[in-house]
Amino acid sequence: MTITYEYGDNLYINVTNQCPNACDFCLRNNSTGSLYADNLWYEGAEPTKEEILADLKKRDLNSYAEIVFCGYGEPACRKLCENAGAKFRVREYISE
Repeated sequence: MTITYEYGDNLYINVTNQCPNACDFCLRNNSTGSLYADNLWYEGAEPTKEEILADLKKRDLNSYAEIVFCGYGEPACRKLCENAGAKFRVREYISE
């Protein structure tokens, strides 16, 4: 399961497969996979908030130009994104 991956100077966080859209440019509609990560499609369960945080703690988040919430879905579809103060506690983790 690929939760985070690097591309250029950025860190990408793959949070969900859920998406109500059908965007023309989206990889999930036009490709068999990503060029920048192994497998972004979650078979079965998506990662929990705890699994995402554990993956992030393995990285030096201050070393990235941007942290991008992405994946084969719309990140805002995840229930754990609803609380803007929680946002995986990334802001708090970065400032530690």
